[in-house]
Amino acid sequence: MDLLSFVEGKAFARTTLSHIPPDSALFWVHAISATITVIMGVYFMHYFSKVLKTDDDLMSRTTLLIRQLPPVKENEDSKLVLQEYLQQQFPQVTITGIQQIFNYHQLELHEQNYVNDMNAKRYCEQLNSQSNGKRVTLRPYTFGRLGCCCFCICKTKDAVEFYSESRANLNKKISKEVREMAEQMPGAAFVSFEREKMTAE
Repeated sequence: MDLLSFVEGKAFARTTLSHIPPDSALFWVHAISATITVIMGVYFMHYFSKVLKTDDDLMSRTTLLIRQLPPVKENEDSKLVLQEYLQQQFPQVTITGIQQIFNYHQLELHEQNYVNDMNAKRYCEQLNSQSNGKRVTLRPYTFGRLGCCCFCICKTKDAVEFYSESRANLNKKISKEVREMAEQMPGAAFVSFEREKMTAE
């Protein structure tokens, strides 16, 4: 097959069967190759249809979501209380794990603000290093850059010091939120059992 020759308007045709003479034995090569390709395709599709798992197969049926858990006493461990209760009510089941669910929305907001302050402080430090001794300042007030009155009344603060203080305050809030989250009773929990039959019970 002459694939390098070029005929204007028929360059692609030289890479197809139209380039082969009708009485050429190369037609058998094409037919046999196509047949082998189809057989291999059917075989691999059949093989992987058994190996690949569907969404139902991947779904775990050994875990339950339990909501509206009752409050416990102040010095009791809520996870231990739940495990003891389930073992008393269903002694034939084996619990492999309990994952409590907490509302960490406020903690997530504090963490995001902490990261923002950290990036802002790093940016201000870079500006200070490039400003020949002139410190970056800001007005940390609502509409601090609008209105002529604010320029006279609102005092400026050093940007690096402001973001350092803000990070320290957020660090205290995050620690407090973590402590309160550990003390509060979760409203729901995921309970995992050893076998699917135990979950149905």
